[in-house]
This record gives sequence, structure tokens and C-alpha cells, in this order.
Amino acid sequence: ASEDVEAFVQALKQASDSDNIFKYNTGTQWLPSDVYTWPDMITAVKIMATQGVGSDKFWIGAGTLKYGLVNLAAFLAQCMQETIQYNACDENNWSDKDVVSKAGGSVYSSTSACGQLKQSYQDYKCSADEDELADGKMACDVDPHMEKRATTHAGWYGAPAPLFCAPKSKVPQAPRWDYKSPWCAPAGNYGHTPPFSDDVPLDTYFEYV
Repeated sequence: ASEDVEAFVQALKQASDSDNIFKYNTGTQWLPSDVYTWPDMITAVKIMATQGVGSDKFWIGAGTLKYGLVNLAAFLAQCMQETIQYNACDENNWSDKDVVSKAGGSVYSSTSACGQLKQSYQDYKCSADEDELADGKMACDVDPHMEKRATTHAGWYGAPAPLFCAPKSKVPQAPRWDYKSPWCAPAGNYGHTPPFSDDVPLDTYFEYV
């Protein structure tokens, strides 16, 4: 009911110290996230509790506010584990030395955008039921000419840059992220080079990598 949703939203707005709920780990300290915010979360909860996705909606307790809040707490705990603690909403490049020793490949290679942990993303197929839900076709065709760069990446020290994809005509060989060499001086230190902005033209970025 709409009154249940409104009561739920009001409870979230009255949460104490909400500005310090979403933080990420830099490896040395926890800082407030600039990707995940409490007001945005409230907006998302209201949309998912009313509109949802298909026939699914976010459960807010069926008239029992505490049950709904516990459900949200469980959801946010999963979000914290998966994304918030890294201050990222895009997939991170997880392929460090330990992962590569088990799954193969190269440490922090840009090919991680094509699949990690022995996965091949372009080979994923939707089921017949999923295709039917989408009026015949749930997934897009693989585009060998796609050019895309993620917006976010993990915030820990030495974390790889955002994942990207590009045709071989633009990037013939897949580069690899090496946070040890060459040394990138931190902001304010001698020799610091500002990183690419989030809206850098992809051709400029691809020429660099």
C-alpha cells in the first residue's frame, strides 16, 4: 500500500548519522563514498517498492515496518560486501596474482573486461523463458566494434584502472595494469601527473593504453 511505502521512506529519512553509513576502504582508512549516498538509496528504495522490475518489487515488510527495515539491512550488507566497500558500481579487475594462479591469464590484464575467473561474458546465453519475457530476445548481439570505458573502479591502493573494451583495430594488444612500475606520484608530490578525467575521449585513452 502507498501508506506503507511512505512510512518506510519517512523512517529512512529519519535515520541518524546517515551521512556516515556508506563508506569505502582505501586500505588505510574508511572514507565517505561519493558513489553511494543515503538520499539516492531512499529514492531507489521507493522506486523498487512501487514500480519494481517486472512483477518483482522490493519487500518493505507487508505492513510491519521493522520487518522491512531488516530486509533492507540484509540487502545493504550484501551491497557493502559486493560494491560499497570499494566505492565502485562497475565490475572491478579482481585478477591479482592469487586469482591468476588459480584461473590462469595475466595479472590485472585489461582482458578481465571480457571475463574473469574462467568466465567468457560474451558466451553467456539467455534461457528461452528469459527471451520470451523480452518479446523474443533478452540479450544484445555481441558487438566486436564496441568501445566502452567503465565509470568507477575500486579505491584501494594500487587498484587497477576502470575496465574497458575496444576493437583490436584500436587496441591491438591488451595492456596490463602494473601498480608498482612506473611510479605514479600522489597528488601534491613531485612528478604527479593528473589521471584521465571520467569524460576523456576514448580515442585519447586508447592511444595511451
